[in-house]
Amino acid sequence: MHPEEEVQWLRLRILALEAKASEAERQIRNLGWGMLFLLAVACADFIRIFVG
Repeated sequence: MHPEEEVQWLRLRILALEAKASEAERQIRNLGWGMLFLLAVACADFIRIFVG
């Protein structure tokens, strides 16, 4: 493989890894919102059971 081809291949590989990282970041953010929602529901149920 020529150096130019190798550089181009590495650039494509970096772009693919960056795309995977941004997708993972988005999924982690969505998971965080989901966990926050579940926590809010659990707190509401707790309050409803023990206070109401």
